[in-house]
Amino acid sequence: MVKNVSIRDKAELEGFKKLIKKIEKITEKELQEIISIWLESNIQTHHYIEKSYWEKNLPVVEKELPKAEIFVDQIDDKIVGFIGIMDGYIAGVFVVGRGFKSAKRIALPSSTVNLCF
Repeated sequence: MVKNVSIRDKAELEGFKKLIKKIEKITEKELQEIISIWLESNIQTHHYIEKSYWEKNLPVVEKELPKAEIFVDQIDDKIVGFIGIMDGYIAGVFVVGRGFKSAKRIALPSSTVNLCF
């Protein structure tokens, strides 16, 4: 349900819905793509933390990710970014590429809206 949204925002929201797909039941292939994005994003973003720290946390991520609501952006059936939601909160946004510019592909509409997936 979206409340108090302008026509422009509705257009942005419709574009967002087409761009992002909710994963209802994660496959092993999707899980591995998402974990790979998670690992590379954390290593690049947190360059001051040893790579081994993130690698040691992979088993925990593999266990916890399927419990989250996962929304993905895909290009040619390959996941290029994802948003993880746990208990109604965005737990993380991860994007393949060169940081923030790439994140524009999965950006929320510019206005503050209440998205109920």
